[in-house]
Amino acid sequence: VGQTGMCGGVRGVGAGGVVSSAYCLLYKIFTLKLTRNQVHSMLNHNFGFVRGLGFLYLRYTQHPSTFWDWFDPYLLDEEEIDPRAGGGRPITIGDMCQQLLTRLDWYTTLFPRIPVVISKVI
Repeated sequence: VGQTGMCGGVRGVGAGGVVSSAYCLLYKIFTLKLTRNQVHSMLNHNFGFVRGLGFLYLRYTQHPSTFWDWFDPYLLDEEEIDPRAGGGRPITIGDMCQQLLTRLDWYTTLFPRIPVVISKVI
């Protein structure tokens, strides 16, 4: 369950100041310094929520020049997940990956920018 506070401009915090569970878990995962094999395990996990966290983790932590190698195998993945935890429209893992590569935000939470040169390749 989320925590409230005056954090409206912080990544993963809604306009009402509620910290999402996903971003709390992302922070914890980031502190663990995952190995390449551990990230691959997340991306291929049986539970869609874990897979979604894995892709968000990649989007925030990896160099943009490696994005295509990480995301390409999953662009046609048809597994459905609900990124809003029951409050939204389900999307496929492939659609999520495409959005992570082409959009500057994820539900109003900003991503680090992808350099134009790399963005054109993607």
